[in-house]
Amino acid sequence: MALINVSNLTFAYEGSYDNIFEDVSFQMDTDWKLGFTGRNGRGKTTFLNLLRGKYEYNGTITAPVSFEYFPYDVTQHSANNGKRGERNLRFLRRLATPTRIVPIGSE
Repeated sequence: MALINVSNLTFAYEGSYDNIFEDVSFQMDTDWKLGFTGRNGRGKTTFLNLLRGKYEYNGTITAPVSFEYFPYDVTQHSANNGKRGERNLRFLRRLATPTRIVPIGSE
């Protein structure tokens, strides 16, 4: 077990007056399977990019692991590949079944 620590995270895109994250602190266990859910524009992809070191921010993010992000349109893939696509879609759903869900920006 290792922990990903986020402490006092504050982030806004350059030129924006509004923070995406403001003084956010939490921990995540690397053994967890997580799914981030929320409405469009609430910071899910931004958070992943912060974990990956793509943006400058205030606060600290410490992690003993590296992060990768690969968007994958499973519905389009399934539609284009028939039976093989259906099998891949079932595999991806099984793989992505979260044990915990952390909503970001839910209202």
